[in-house]
Amino acid sequence: MEQVPNGDLERSFVEIHSSRFTAAPGSCQGVTGDDGEMRVRFVLTDGEVRPIRLGETVDHQSVELGPESLTFSNSDISVVAGPSVQFVADNDEHQVFGLLLENAGSLDGFVPPGARGHWDKNGNGVTGDREDMGVPDFRLRETATDVDERRLAAVLGTYTSWQRAYRLARAEGRETFFGVWTFDSTALQPTSHVAQASSETSEWTQEQATVEASIASDYRNAPPTPDARANVYEAITNVIDGPYSESAMTELGVERPGAVDKQLVVFVDGYDDMREMGSEGIGDAIRAAREHNVRVFVVHLDPALEEPTLLREDPMYPEGQTPCSDDTECKNYETCRKPRGYTENAGDTVESPGTYDIDQTYCLPEHDAAGRVGPIHDYARLACETGGGYIYAPSAEQLGYEMAWTPLALDGLWEARVESAAFKRGEVASGEAYQVQTEMSADVAGTVREYSFSEQGGPGAEFDTRGVVFAR
Repeated sequence: MEQVPNGDLERSFVEIHSSRFTAAPGSCQGVTGDDGEMRVRFVLTDGEVRPIRLGETVDHQSVELGPESLTFSNSDISVVAGPSVQFVADNDEHQVFGLLLENAGSLDGFVPPGARGHWDKNGNGVTGDREDMGVPDFRLRETATDVDERRLAAVLGTYTSWQRAYRLARAEGRETFFGVWTFDSTALQPTSHVAQASSETSEWTQEQATVEASIASDYRNAPPTPDARANVYEAITNVIDGPYSESAMTELGVERPGAVDKQLVVFVDGYDDMREMGSEGIGDAIRAAREHNVRVFVVHLDPALEEPTLLREDPMYPEGQTPCSDDTECKNYETCRKPRGYTENAGDTVESPGTYDIDQTYCLPEHDAAGRVGPIHDYARLACETGGGYIYAPSAEQLGYEMAWTPLALDGLWEARVESAAFKRGEVASGEAYQVQTEMSADVAGTVREYSFSEQGGPGAEFDTRGVVFAR
């Protein structure tokens, strides 16, 4: 990437934003014990929240970062020697930035489709026991993942940052477009709120009025869909293969449509509910993103629920699965067990609502005592494979902090090669999620700022900004 020599002599380094850590390219199944190598990606900003780029002038000095520019308070984390800090943003090409936002019923506490009967919670095959649960309300707000709609404020904050990215690119003769979609299992194709808020057919726009209408009006008035699952991988694949494709870029009329800088931020509140019911899986999402050169950031909300004991099992989650024999055949947030089904009347024997055998064992999600599923390996893989980030957010209060800065990565993303001694010592078991806790300090032109990867990182007491990587 060419240096960007222009800059204000009076600019100063003020803040660091980060998309956390990923495994190293070529090892996206997880960090290995051979070298413990990871990547950390971040954006540096000045007092006007402009990204600080390679070669720009800050405090009368030209910006260049080397391994000595970054330090970590945790001695287990260190920067790899050599040319290990790179500026990876593209400051030459036109840009598209998109938000793909889950809109399934879990956000607002709707019970899963098919889960409104008597539930065999104890798993003995018959409902009506003392440990079982009766017919619930249509909506259980105590199980909502975003009851206060913090995601809306996060989207509005992201739009504010995109305006900064737009002005910067525009001043340098580059075009920058914005798109926003929501998804749930009631439709294979995500809903474009840009298209719905304008008279145009394009799912991209540069017009401020259209963006504001798409968010403040159209998206705001689209509440979570009852009886809808989160078809995460279908949505990612279809958005990337469609609006992010080269043919879509050609329709925008930009020069070099095949070279457009593309970024997608995906918001989810859990795993892909479709499992084997969906037409696309994690492999399809990775294929699409790599084929169309899209950098993907996944923001995964996983809060403590108000009343997690009210959570119900999705009766169709096993559909399409081959029976399992143990947990090694399952995803990292699943366990191998028999499904716990539903009946219309208390005292009835449960039956499969699909084609699967309810007496067999399948890979089924597990929640902890707070209602969380924990970090998801597939999301970490997607971030690694695309040079993006996996941001695990166990509190809705931190959504704005995590999402709002992401458009600045279009013009200001840096990447550093780091290594973890914990992996080298073999302290992290294969498949285990390792939460990186440390303070990262960056020295830019003699000014040092910190970013806290910690259980109480960021400006709020509820924030948990630790990075999450998985061991191979």
